[in-house]
Amino acid sequence: MTNVSQIGRPRRWWAVANGMLAQYRNYSDFSPSESFDLLLFTVKPVPEDAAAFCLVSPSYNFGLHTSSAEEKAQWVSAISSSISKQLN
Repeated sequence: MTNVSQIGRPRRWWAVANGMLAQYRNYSDFSPSESFDLLLFTVKPVPEDAAAFCLVSPSYNFGLHTSSAEEKAQWVSAISSSISKQLN
């Protein structure tokens, strides 16, 4: 679980597991406040910010900001891998 902020929103904790993206209000929460099926999302870069990316679906558009470009790359890799595993 990593502390990633939605652009323009309070910081939240996020985790990727079993094809789902889970959002937690606090690090100590045991249950996510929301969960999203990653098969519905596409990862889009944010060209003007090396540490940001968007997750876009027909129903949601999340702008997420990490602490670094390296952390962003880890998130994009984890999300892409999770989607790929669901498709195979």
